[in-house]
Amino acid sequence: MTESIVQTDPRNLSIFQDLKNLGVLLAIDDFGTGYSSFASLKHLKVDCLKIDKYFVNDMLVDNQALTLISSMIEMGHKLGYGIIAEGVEKPEQLDILRSLGCEKVQGYLFSKPVNVDTISKLLVTRQRKLNKMASAA
Repeated sequence: MTESIVQTDPRNLSIFQDLKNLGVLLAIDDFGTGYSSFASLKHLKVDCLKIDKYFVNDMLVDNQALTLISSMIEMGHKLGYGIIAEGVEKPEQLDILRSLGCEKVQGYLFSKPVNVDTISKLLVTRQRKLNKMASAA
């Protein structure tokens, strides 16, 4: 969910709590852009922050972007949130994000967007590769 959903209608907070009670994990999408605020982090009961690809795109050439990513990861962890970085396209980005403690990433480095039929095939193929690697070791 984006923070704007909550900020445009605070009644959504109870709906999000109901979802959490059902075991649904919630993430703030596009964190760091738009409606993001520290006040939101205080009252939203979410599980993850998704760092917007705007920052990830520039992290290899812009020290400010890298500093902001590092700060978001550290702050998120201190508040008890998981971190997901969006828009990872290069191995160098992945290496840096891992070194900063970002536990999950998504982006074209792994796959372009696919439909529901294709995702299950990708997961089966990946599992077979992992099984082969484990048996070879």
